[in-house]
Amino acid sequence: MNSERSAAVVNIPLGEGARASFSRRSVILLSAFSLFLLLGGCTGGSGPSTLNLTAKDANKTFQLHPGDQVVIVLDANPSTGFDWDIDQTNSAVLTLQGKTFQASSSGLPGSGGSDTFTFKALSTGTVNLRLKYWRSFAGPASITNRYAVTLQVLAAGGGY
Repeated sequence: MNSERSAAVVNIPLGEGARASFSRRSVILLSAFSLFLLLGGCTGGSGPSTLNLTAKDANKTFQLHPGDQVVIVLDANPSTGFDWDIDQTNSAVLTLQGKTFQASSSGLPGSGGSDTFTFKALSTGTVNLRLKYWRSFAGPASITNRYAVTLQVLAAGGGY
């Protein structure tokens, strides 16, 4: 007795009378894989993200998740004695990972550049992050600019 099974075949039209034949199993596996890829992008399983902010994002609210990074880049000119510093944060929710200065590409003395703050979201909560541009040696009366954003750190799986 012959125990061979005939495989079910799916014919897919390719246009202009051409056809491709695939086994039913191949079509099911390809469909399942496609669905997996589609749903994988909706679950937030892609790992930590980076939120890049600049001066134009001041006074806005943003949502992120624990493990995500926030990078804020602001114009600065420390050669004048002014510098950006943190004025208000919640270190239980958001921690500073670093601050760097990048001189402008002109290379001219006194031409300024940008300060970059890098933060990491640690846990759920809301942070009213405030930065101040000042001469720390001159005290609060020297503040000439402020930057503020509200960061809502949501539990994993929460929407953006």
